[in-house]
Amino acid sequence: MRFYNREDEMRRLREIREKSLGTSRMTIVLGRRRIGKTRRSELMGALPEVKELGGYLKNLTEGIGIVQKTQPFGASASGKNTRYHLSDFFYSFWFRFINKYQPAIEAENLAYVRDRIRQDWSVYKGWKFEELVRDYLKKLSLFNVIGSFWDRKGENEIDVVAVNDREKIILFGECKLNAQKFIPRQLQEKAATLLSQYNGYRPLYKFFYPSMLPTLFEAPEDYLLD
Repeated sequence: MRFYNREDEMRRLREIREKSLGTSRMTIVLGRRRIGKTRRSELMGALPEVKELGGYLKNLTEGIGIVQKTQPFGASASGKNTRYHLSDFFYSFWFRFINKYQPAIEAENLAYVRDRIRQDWSVYKGWKFEELVRDYLKKLSLFNVIGSFWDRKGENEIDVVAVNDREKIILFGECKLNAQKFIPRQLQEKAATLLSQYNGYRPLYKFFYPSMLPTLFEAPEDYLLD
C-alpha cells in the first residue's frame, strides 16, 4: 500500500535506514518521545547498545539534517543543558505514528492505527503548536532573539521567550490548545528568574491558543507589543 508520494522525504528515510543501525534506532527513539524534550542522557539510557552516541547525533543534525539540538534561552551553544528533537513535521509524524505502527499498517489494520493516533493526537498537536508559534514569531521581525526556556531539572519551562533589544522588551509566552487553562500568575512566577537577568526590560506575558491566531496574524504589533 502507498500512503505517500514524497520522494525527497522517502529518500532520506532510506538514507537513515542505510546509514547504520544506531542512526536508525536513535531516530525512532527521538520520534516517539516528547518533542524537544529529549536530552543526551535520555538517549543513552534508551539506547545502551549504541556506542559513540555523539557521532550518530552529529550525523543526524549536520549530515542528514533532520534533528535539531536546542539550548534553553540565554544559554551558550556549548552548554550541557541540550535537548534534541526531529525538526521536520513530516519526519516527526512519520516516526511517531507511521513507523511505530508499521506492522498494523502492513496488515491493513487501519482502524487500530487510527485509534492509536487519536489517543495521542492532542498531545502531539500541543507540542507542534508551540513550534508553530515560535516559527511565526521569527517571521514577524519584531524580536531579535526567540526561543524557549527550561531549567536544568526540566521543571520550570516557558514555551516562548522573545527579546526586542532595541525597545528593551522581553516576552514570555505560554501555548495551550485550551484557552481556559492559562493562569497568568504561574507564567509570571516561572519567568521571574529569567527576567532578573534583563534589568530595565519591560516584560510582556502572552497566552497563545489556536483561536486567537487570526488576530495575531492581522495585527501582531497590537497583540505582542502593547
